[in-house]
Amino acid sequence: MKSLAGPVPGPRARDLTDGELRARLGTYWHPVGTCAMGPADDPTAMTDGAGRVRGVANLRIAEASVLPTVPAANTQLPVLALAELLTAAFTAEPAARAALASGREDLA
Repeated sequence: MKSLAGPVPGPRARDLTDGELRARLGTYWHPVGTCAMGPADDPTAMTDGAGRVRGVANLRIAEASVLPTVPAANTQLPVLALAELLTAAFTAEPAARAALASGREDLA
């Protein structure tokens, strides 16, 4: 197995010009809260506790944008848990069960 320790190939950051350094930089982040979930009286919440988008029929969101705040760590585990929870809630609803059984998504 190749060791991850040791010098990184290529020029050192301090040897690069500002332009070269900026060209090599990027960001890695997971936006959350753009469609925050919350109670009906929260004016910033776009979805209810089941992921239903308020004011839009038959639309649900089950991913990082419904998290109201940024998790302290990576978003992968919270999003997986959220997706499992919302999927279970959705499939437990009678209209969803009928839609899944009939293959008609417009019933859900």
